[in-house]
Amino acid sequence: MTKKFIFIVGVHTGVGKTYVSTQLLQSAYKAQAHWLGLKPLISGWDPLQEAASDTGLILAAQGMLLSTENIEKISPWRYQAPLGLAQAAQKEEKSVIFDDLVDFCIENLPKADVVLIETAGGLMSPITETKTNLDWVGAIGGEVLLVTGNYLGAINHTLMALQILKSIGIIPLVVLSECSSDLPLELAREGLMPFLEMPPLIVPKGSTLSHNIGDIHL
Repeated sequence: MTKKFIFIVGVHTGVGKTYVSTQLLQSAYKAQAHWLGLKPLISGWDPLQEAASDTGLILAAQGMLLSTENIEKISPWRYQAPLGLAQAAQKEEKSVIFDDLVDFCIENLPKADVVLIETAGGLMSPITETKTNLDWVGAIGGEVLLVTGNYLGAINHTLMALQILKSIGIIPLVVLSECSSDLPLELAREGLMPFLEMPPLIVPKGSTLSHNIGDIHL
């Protein structure tokens, strides 16, 4: 099997990236597939709530113990302020060195057949003073799952994200997550369909992601 990266990217914050990440990692773990899930950047970090954090959930999904060592392995950049990543780092008078972030991801590729990377915030959210998640994805390459939701404005956010990714040669698989009560999932799907090259993967709230992990070919 050719080793690869899969990026989980949101069109906005709070659309269900971690839910999608954990469902895929759980499926891989149960199938004994050799996947590794990373959440390299995280803000809003609370040392008293590690198990409930995105990092804790991603560790659990792949059968890894919640320990200081494992937290550091998958989330080396952790900031406590509940702000955008770059601003959270600045609040602690720190910064993310972009080249270090890219190197960290690449260094993990030999450890698994698939390295799943959950980004921080939306596609164009700043992760350093001058770089965004888009720069991160572009620097490493790989497949992209673009997570959107059924909230008002999501179609606009999704189409902008698709155009931006297309500009760097990436056609993502769109994942439609039930993250809101604004619109029925089917109505949100109908609004997106005319603009997509392939049907979105639908993820109802509380459901098990039934998509076969071996069938993710973007």
